[in-house]
Amino acid sequence: MEVLDVYDDFELFVHNVLHLVGICILYYDYVVTFTDEISYIWSKPMSHSSWLFMLNRYFSILSDVAVNWGNFADFKSVKACKGYAFFRQLMLVVAQVIVCFICFLRTYALYGRSKRIMALILSVALVLFILACWSLVGQRSEYSITHGCHQALSKNSAIHLAVAWEALFAYDCMIFVLTIYKTYQERTRSNVAVLNSLMELIWRDGAIYFAVMASVNAANTLTFYVFPLALAQGYIIHIR
Repeated sequence: MEVLDVYDDFELFVHNVLHLVGICILYYDYVVTFTDEISYIWSKPMSHSSWLFMLNRYFSILSDVAVNWGNFADFKSVKACKGYAFFRQLMLVVAQVIVCFICFLRTYALYGRSKRIMALILSVALVLFILACWSLVGQRSEYSITHGCHQALSKNSAIHLAVAWEALFAYDCMIFVLTIYKTYQERTRSNVAVLNSLMELIWRDGAIYFAVMASVNAANTLTFYVFPLALAQGYIIHIR
């Protein structure tokens, strides 16, 4: 580990702005959907799916309170900054695992709890998870405690870490393809208007989800390849 005594002030400014973009999107989404949450979650008996929804919704919101504090706090030592950077990465991993599990359950239910689909998704997910964990090991980073805790990866480490986001992108692609295939299969097999309306909704939501996530993951991954080292972090990660 090396210590960066001086960061480019403009890079620090851009870093903090990009970080705040993701946070603002997360909290804006929370505010505009809070009344729906009360109507559909709090006003009804809690089920397993309700608890899973709450975990996904509030884990990111609450963990980001600590992440936001650390990103702008006045750290007294590089050791403390390094601990914060590890905590931030750990929170990212847990948040993505939660979302991926929800996507798995959604697709598993869509296929009528097919064991083959379950085996396929879990097998691919396990391989991608191992690949992502490998990409998180052996990073070479530099730290600055000027205007908050900032971590800059070496170029090789940045590209190495990009593998984790590429694995996540591959998982999203698999879920999207399975959703589209099932939708197409049901539309060609059934003429029931209600079923078609339901499948059209799933098609629409699946396509919208994929478009947003693909754009976000592409932006995250590009930061590791083309941004300056102080900015090679991945930013708009909170809206998943």
